[in-house]
Formats: sequence, C-alpha cells, structure tokens
Amino acid sequence: MPTRRTSQPLVAPSGTPSTPLQDLEKLLRGRFSDLISSIDEALDPQHGESVLDLLLGDQRIVVAWSPQRGFGVSSYSESDFGQRPDETFQSAAEAEDRIKRLLLSHTKTSPPAPDDLAQLRQCLGVTQVALAKRMKVGQGAISKLENRPDALLSTLQTYFKALGADLQIVARTSRGVFTLRSLGTRRGGKARSRP
Repeated sequence: MPTRRTSQPLVAPSGTPSTPLQDLEKLLRGRFSDLISSIDEALDPQHGESVLDLLLGDQRIVVAWSPQRGFGVSSYSESDFGQRPDETFQSAAEAEDRIKRLLLSHTKTSPPAPDDLAQLRQCLGVTQVALAKRMKVGQGAISKLENRPDALLSTLQTYFKALGADLQIVARTSRGVFTLRSLGTRRGGKARSRP
C-alpha cells in the first residue's frame, strides 16, 4: 500500500481527528524529549498500514498500525523488513506502555515464538531435506509429521534431537510448574502394572 512520508510529527488540522499513530507519537514525545520520530501514513487509513519509526539514541523501534491488526511493535532490524511484528497490542495504551519500558530499559522486543514444528525448524534454519537425512527418513515423513494434528512423544523426541534441541514437557498446575523427566516408567526400574 502506498504511503505518504513525513519527517516531522503530523499535526492534524483543526477539526480533523488525529490518527492512532499520531496520538501515540505525541504521548511518547511528551515522555522522551530527545525522541526522533517519523510517520508513514497509509493512503487508505481503513485498509492500509501506517508506520511510526522511533529513534532514541541508538535504539530504534518500529510501530505498525492498522484497524484490523492494532499496534505491532518491533525492535528495528534490517533483516526483519517485511516480517510480522514481534509483539502486537490492541490498544494504544498497551503499546505506549510497552514502548516506554523498552526505551527506558534499553531492551528489545521478543520475536513471536514458533507456532508449530515447521516454524521452529525454519527458525533454526534447517530444511526438511536436511532434517530427514539426520533422522534417516524420507523428506515426506518430515512433511507428514509437521502437518499431523498429533504425534507420538518418542517421535517428537527424535525430531527435536535431530534439530539439536531438547524436548521438555512442562505441567502448569495450581500448585506450581513441574518439568516431567520421564513418562511411563519409574526411576530405577520398569513400570509395574496393577493386577
């Protein structure tokens, strides 16, 4: 979607409502006097995506906004161009709070965690073909596993080991968080079945 480039904060003419990014920019400028910012407004505000670039010292944050997705906040990296935002917020207040914390603590946003096996494999830079060789199976078996709605725990352990990762099972309960180290066997011997 084409955008209009501005180097200064946009000031809405009297009677014209400001955009969500203009409001956010104004709030952040009120907190950080040295903040350098620019807005690329979407030509079609109902369907396009507007972008707010923020620079404070050596820290750069990019905020993308659209009515459909809300506020996407990312620490800037040239390699991330065109990627989905690291963190997403529905309200300007949530986005403002997060951006303030990032700027004050000099920290970066957290990229989204992989949603499934294929995304994890891709995140680690491993192809299906390379993983299939490591697991000594055909590439089709990797594709089938990554598209299954369920899988055996032993198969997942083999998959993760071939990726150079450890699989842990964590149980979150009202009494705490427990990491399970083994399933189906007792320590020191085989599991016994009850008569």
